[in-house]
Amino acid sequence: MKKSGKFMLMILSLALVLSVTASVFTACNDNNGSSKNQYSVSVSDYDTNKGTVTVDKSNVDEGDEVTVSITSKDGFEIKSFYVGTNDVTQDLFTKNGLAAKNDYTTATYAFKVYKDYTVRAEFQEAGVNGNNSLVLSLGFDYDYGRGQITVDPDRGKFAIGESVTLKIVLNSNFLLSSLAVNGVEHVSEAKEGENAYTYNYTFTINENTTVKIDMAYNIRVIEDVKPEKFNEAINSNEWVLVDFWSHDCGYCVDVLGPSLKALCRDNKIGNVRVVKLELDSLNDRSSEAYKIKKRYEVQFKYNSDVGMPFVVLFKNGTPKACNVGAFATSATASETPTIEWLKKQGVQI
Repeated sequence: MKKSGKFMLMILSLALVLSVTASVFTACNDNNGSSKNQYSVSVSDYDTNKGTVTVDKSNVDEGDEVTVSITSKDGFEIKSFYVGTNDVTQDLFTKNGLAAKNDYTTATYAFKVYKDYTVRAEFQEAGVNGNNSLVLSLGFDYDYGRGQITVDPDRGKFAIGESVTLKIVLNSNFLLSSLAVNGVEHVSEAKEGENAYTYNYTFTINENTTVKIDMAYNIRVIEDVKPEKFNEAINSNEWVLVDFWSHDCGYCVDVLGPSLKALCRDNKIGNVRVVKLELDSLNDRSSEAYKIKKRYEVQFKYNSDVGMPFVVLFKNGTPKACNVGAFATSATASETPTIEWLKKQGVQI
């Protein structure tokens, strides 16, 4: 019996590090038949003598929300919390109101999953947070899948009245659409950094400073998407126009492609995000891109194996209309018919 007990302790010790690799569902389809990516959320190694860290679910579909629960044991309190490499301690403390309660023993944290994440918490002796002369007052609310935020000075505690600078680095194809400090919009005051994807903003800390940042898709940029990212793309904006195209299609390359690019560049297309899904060739029926195109041809009762160009307009991820063939006979002439067609579908332009 003693040997058996030691063996069980060894198993429990090994279970401190949880890691699950990402997997892609190819057989689990949504109502439209499209495949979904599934990602894992795991708990990294931490001192179980000082506290516990759990997630409500470890394997989720892309975009689903996961909640992490952190609880310290007697004599200890939460010191820091990380989602991946992101230190979100300030956000955790602010959203749970720990500073106001002067109680750093229990907290929860929810976030949406767009890739594999490992969460980690650190604990320390109780009383350190509350006895420090600095306050834990800076909270973030933003989508980690669209950019990253760092703070200068880079630490978790700030004094009331202290000046801090946010550095916002956007991922490609995103723009800074909102920067609210204590509920007041300051996006127009953010200064562009080293490039178009970097912004800096300096402000003063108060007792309950909160920062909410929104990073929206840049609708002036047309993005090429891969079949495995198709479902994410059509759900990324209220209105999404998908251009199925191929190098074999002269009209796609010479007319519609340049026309859509000009409409986006000149901001004439309203709040419509345009993405392109390339077919290797018009007759490549084995490709995933062709299968996706065929799905919507069937749905809209368009019977052709090679009809190009083929565009589908989505609203909140649901296919609303399609257009097969040419809008017009030249890149310049096709702009007006494209806009008129979008207006008929309910797009505000």
